[in-house]
Amino acid sequence: MKKKSFIYGAVILSFAGIIAKGMGAFYKIPLTNILGSQGIGIYYLIFPIYSILLVLCSSGISVAVSRFVAVERSRGNVEGEKRVLKIGLVYSTILSLICATLLVVLASYIAEWQGNINSRLGLVAIAPAIIFASLVAVFRGYFQGLENMIPTSASNIIEQGVKIGFGLYFANLFLYKGVSFAVLGATLSVSLCELVALFIIYINYLFDRRKSSFEPDKNVQSTYRPLVVQMGKYSFFATISCLIMPLCGLFDSFVIINILLDSGFSMADATSLYGISCGVVSTIISIPVIFTMAITTVLVPNVSGIDEDSLIATRCAFLTKISWLLSLFCFIIILVLGQDIIRALFGHGLTVSNVDELEFATKLLQVSSASVIYYSFVQIFSGILQAINKPQYNSLAMGISFVVRCALIYLLVSIKEINIFGQVIGQSVFLIISCMIQLYFIKKYMMFRIEFNTFVTKPILVALIVGAAVYGLDKVLYGTNVWVSLVLCGMTAIILYTLLIWKTKVFNVVEQNYFPKISFRKKKISSSNEK
Repeated sequence: MKKKSFIYGAVILSFAGIIAKGMGAFYKIPLTNILGSQGIGIYYLIFPIYSILLVLCSSGISVAVSRFVAVERSRGNVEGEKRVLKIGLVYSTILSLICATLLVVLASYIAEWQGNINSRLGLVAIAPAIIFASLVAVFRGYFQGLENMIPTSASNIIEQGVKIGFGLYFANLFLYKGVSFAVLGATLSVSLCELVALFIIYINYLFDRRKSSFEPDKNVQSTYRPLVVQMGKYSFFATISCLIMPLCGLFDSFVIINILLDSGFSMADATSLYGISCGVVSTIISIPVIFTMAITTVLVPNVSGIDEDSLIATRCAFLTKISWLLSLFCFIIILVLGQDIIRALFGHGLTVSNVDELEFATKLLQVSSASVIYYSFVQIFSGILQAINKPQYNSLAMGISFVVRCALIYLLVSIKEINIFGQVIGQSVFLIISCMIQLYFIKKYMMFRIEFNTFVTKPILVALIVGAAVYGLDKVLYGTNVWVSLVLCGMTAIILYTLLIWKTKVFNVVEQNYFPKISFRKKKISSSNEK
C-alpha cells in the first residue's frame, strides 16, 4: 500500500461527497418549497423505513466486501477478490428481494402505525430502490477494497443528479392531486436514480475486469465455504452496528408524531415540527459528516491489509485527529451562522403560522450543532473497530446507546415545553455514550494514544478565535444579502482556521509527512516504504 493512498482516497471521496451532498441539500430546498413542511414531514416518514431495509440488505456485507477484498489484495490473490464480490452480490440480491416484497405488501399497515396514512404510496414507490441500491453498495465495497474510490464517487454524483431532475419533475407533476401524490413522485425518483447508479458502477466493473489478469481456478468451489463463513460472521456484526442509526430514525418516525399528538399538538403542527427536525436540521447536521464518512471508508481497507500494530495505530490516530479538526470547525460555523444557513437554504419553505418556523429551526439547529462532533467520532471509531476486526464491539456500543436514546426521547418529547427538542437531546446523549464505549475497546485492543496539547488544547483555542472572528464579521455584514454574508464569513473562517492550525503545529512531524508536498521544481520520482 502506498504511503499516501488513504489521503488521496479520502480527498476523492470527500470532494465527491461534498458535491453529492451539496446537490442533495440543493434538492431538498426546492422540494421543501414544493411539498411544504407537512409534505416534507411525510417524505421523512418514508426514508427511515427505506434506510433500515437498505442497511439490512447491504451495509454489513458492503463493509465485509471492502475489508476482505483488501485482505485478498494484500496477498496478491485476484481470484479471491472476485469470490468475495460474488458472495456479496448473492447475499444482497436474495435479502433485498425479500425486503422489497415485504415493504410493498405491508405498506398500508406501516403507514397507519406511523400515524399518517399518506406515506403509503411513497413506501410502495421506493421499494425497487432497495434492490438496486443494495447491489450498488456491494460493488462500491469491492472498489473501495481495491482503494479505487473513483467508481463510488462517480456513481454518487450521477445518482444525485438523476434524483434531483426527476424528483422535482415528478413532485411538480403530481402535486395537483395532493401532497401524498407529490411525495409519491419524489420517491419514484429514488428508485430511478439507484437503477442508473447500478448501471454506471457495473460498467466500471466490466472495464476493471478486462484490465485484470484473472484466471479462474479449477478448485475454486472448495474455497467458498470458509470465506462465506468468515464474511457472514463479520457482516452480521457490521450490519447490527449499521442498523442502529436507521433504527433511530425508524423509532422517531413511529413515535414522535404520536407523542406530540398526545401532548396536545395538532396533526399539522406535529408533522411540521417533525419535518423541521428531520428535513431541515438533520440535513444541515449531516453535511459535515461527509468528511468523516470518507475517511472511515478509506480507513477500513487501507488498515485491513497491514500487519504492523504501530503503523495501524499511527494511521488511526492521524485520521481521528483529521476528523476531530474538521468536525470542530463545522460545529463552530453551524453554531455562529446557523440562522443565516437556514435562511439561505430553507427560508422560502418555512412559514409563520402557529409558530415562527424559521426561528424555531434556528434554535433547534444551534442545540444540535455539537452533535456534529459526536457523529464524527462515532464514525471514525466504528471504522477503526471494523479495520482491526472487532465489529462486535460497535454493535455492543450502539445497542446500549440506542436503548438509552429511546427511553430519553420518549420521556422528553412527552413534555410539551420540550417537544421536538427532546429528540435532539436524546440523539446527542446516544452519540456520546457510543463514543465512550467504542473508545474503551479501541484502547483495549490497540496502541491508540493522543497528545492532549495538540489534540485538545490547541484546536479548541483556534476554534474559539475563529468563532469570535466570524461572529464579528457576520455582525458587520448584517443587512447584506444572506448568500454574500455566508460566502465571505465561510471563506474567512476556512483561511483563518487552516493558517492557525498549521502555525500552532497541531500536526507533528510524522503526521505532516502524510500530507502531499507541493513543489514547483521537477524532481525524480522515487518511492520509499513508510516507516
